Amino acid sequence: MADVYQITAIASLAGVSILGFLAAIIAPKGKDGSISGSIASHKILYVAAGIIITSLAGLFCLSLVYWYMPTYSMPGYTILLALLTFSLACLIAWAPADAVKNKRLRDIHFAAGQLLGIVFIFLLATILYSSSIKIPPAVQAVVYLTVGYSLLCYVLYISVPRLRKYFLYFEIPFLAALVLSFLLLALSI
Repeated sequence: MADVYQITAIASLAGVSILGFLAAIIAPKGKDGSISGSIASHKILYVAAGIIITSLAGLFCLSLVYWYMPTYSMPGYTILLALLTFSLACLIAWAPADAVKNKRLRDIHFAAGQLLGIVFIFLLATILYSSSIKIPPAVQAVVYLTVGYSLLCYVLYISVPRLRKYFLYFEIPFLAALVLSFLLLALSI
């Protein structure tokens, strides 16, 4: 039988997926943009997304601490990672990505996004290597591919400045792979 936090994990991840998909469709900015930039360019969408992202991040962090952590025998520092995840998600939600007048705010937004991606990669790797239960091979393969793809994206994005203008092409598959991995981990138990 599904645990309430397992359902919370699935619902929060599905909500983030739907929000990102809608934002990418409703307000596309082209290859130079980002999902956050699309959201921030519309005041109503920005406020609504901020509330939704903050709520979903809180739900995901609760499920991380109360379901993923005990289910997959994750170490105690997972609580700190959950707090960091929530804090970074709130920064991303409320620091506008298109802050024209305040470059520092925009830089904080993008730095928080990069750090959050690294935290998610670390969480997936922690689940893979600390789990005391058998993760189905297909799910394991997807998680390994996600971690590998995500790390490759970071290396390319950081080391090849010309690729930075294609951020959206990195961001969408990266987020989709992360959400898919966490969803499969939640559904496989």
